[in-house]
Amino acid sequence: HTRYWRDWSSDVCSSDLWVSDDGLVWAERATGGRPTLLQQCLSLEPSHAAYHAAWEFTLALHGGSLEAVSRAWGVPLANKEVVREMTRSENGITTRGHLRDHARWTAEFARRYFATVSAALREADGNHLILGCRFRAPVGAEVLAKCVYPAVDVALPHWRDLPAAGAPGAAQPVVAGELSWVDPDFLKAPPAMWAARLTSVELMLRRGRAQLERLARHPAVVGYAWSAWSDEPGEQPPFARGLVHVNGAEAREHTELLTAFNLRAESLRQIPSTPH
Repeated sequence: HTRYWRDWSSDVCSSDLWVSDDGLVWAERATGGRPTLLQQCLSLEPSHAAYHAAWEFTLALHGGSLEAVSRAWGVPLANKEVVREMTRSENGITTRGHLRDHARWTAEFARRYFATVSAALREADGNHLILGCRFRAPVGAEVLAKCVYPAVDVALPHWRDLPAAGAPGAAQPVVAGELSWVDPDFLKAPPAMWAARLTSVELMLRRGRAQLERLARHPAVVGYAWSAWSDEPGEQPPFARGLVHVNGAEAREHTELLTAFNLRAESLRQIPSTPH
């Protein structure tokens, strides 16, 4: 369904935009201790194309030898089935050699994904802007480096994954995705100086307003996308994610702040010139 979104330079109808996947999860981050994207692909049944692609890719990095892969990873690999058994038992390979190959595979997987889905979308209708996929959580530099033009027109990274000003890719326009201040970071305990003066709702909205202003000033951000149109089951207003409650009522605790921000976003974006 259509997600609430705003471009503060011009009004764009959401029907003019393509999103390839909704809430895509890119397996475990390499630091999680569980099987990585590479390990999971290597452990699929041979009937899956990703199984063959992952093994071809990994073996090519090591001269086509499973023994060389074993040495590079520091893991005894008598055969390919060893990797599958480790994955079945949720035993992630965390050696430096494997994580290095995992980063390379993740970048290659992302390149193939964005190129493939973008080609399909452009063939279906070449007049829409392609935002790539909606990421449920931050995914890291390897994926975002491939979510760029011409594979996508304007990327839709998670708002926590925005590049730092001056970093590679910071100049590419993006729509900050999954914005919401109903988030553990916004609801955590306030600083002592605020504790006696602010309610939980006031604290949440203050932090949300600060985040919106940071987005407006980010040189790459041209718009934002709210995380959820309607409340999720079990959520209780005002700490619910939706812009519409389950009873159909507008979530004014969110929409009023967003409306006020939209009216002044352009002025926030303008950086005053520094006197010489």
